[in-house]
Amino acid sequence: RIMDIIKQLRKQKVEISKVITNIREVQEQINVVSAKLKRTEVLADEQIYQTARESKEEAHVASYRHLSSLRDIFSKLIGIARASGRATNAERDLEARADQLQASTSARNMERLLEDLAQVRKENAEIKAALKAAKAR
Repeated sequence: RIMDIIKQLRKQKVEISKVITNIREVQEQINVVSAKLKRTEVLADEQIYQTARESKEEAHVASYRHLSSLRDIFSKLIGIARASGRATNAERDLEARADQLQASTSARNMERLLEDLAQVRKENAEIKAALKAAKAR
């Protein structure tokens, strides 16, 4: 039984290492994409603003407004992605906790069953002994 627990702990350590590695990779990707997005946004914003200011054409002004709208939409999208990540992490935590509780419950149930079995065997032995004593009389 102890060996099973040690085996489960080793499996959990491997899974935890995989999750940590995955989190680091995703965080690195997010940082790279965020930095690239910021640079691109600043460049596009500056160029479209200058063009809209100089030409005063409605299409350029509308382009700047659309860029501003696009920036707001991306901010909301990033918020949704972060919320999704938090939900996924919470789901993973809950699944791990459920597995722990199930393993704990199963172990307790097995212990109870073994105790009950020992008790039944003891009672059976006592009944057999009483029957033998009764037959011997």
